[in-house]
Amino acid sequence: MQNNPLSLCFDDLGTEQDSVNYFGTIVKPMSDLLLERYSVFTILGKITHITTNLAPNSLKERYGELIADRFREMFNVITLLGDSRRK
Repeated sequence: MQNNPLSLCFDDLGTEQDSVNYFGTIVKPMSDLLLERYSVFTILGKITHITTNLAPNSLKERYGELIADRFREMFNVITLLGDSRRK
């Protein structure tokens, strides 16, 4: 098996628990993962897809300026307006 990162999709970004206690240390796993995926994107060209109901300013508040800045490079924003498409 190769040690080669894959393209990934994270569905409903922002609904996960923001931080967790890891042996007494508060960590933000999704923030860390998104920063790592930025490195995978810039070095290996592997794509990360996300879906979210959060507006760009809400993503910035939740994940911070550093990650929000990288989002602008990593993602194309497609806004779907109208009624929910979930059934």
